[in-house]
Amino acid sequence: LLIVDRMANRFGLVENVVVSAGARRRRIAENLMKTIKAFAGENRVDCLDLTSSREAAQKLYEKLGYEERATKNYRLKLTNRA
Repeated sequence: LLIVDRMANRFGLVENVVVSAGARRRRIAENLMKTIKAFAGENRVDCLDLTSSREAAQKLYEKLGYEERATKNYRLKLTNRA
């Protein structure tokens, strides 16, 4: 998680969330993303951005509240300021 301060808000950039094939379907990615969200909230992050090309991952992000943006870039708003 990279936290970036901009003029009016603070956003987080999530990169390279990968769970090895043998460890999938154990909610590892879901729990990791929830931990990232909690950490971001504790650090006053307004929204989280990520990019995903994997359909299964995209479904998880949508389940967690992320909204698709252009070119599979997803954002989760944590405050009304973003």
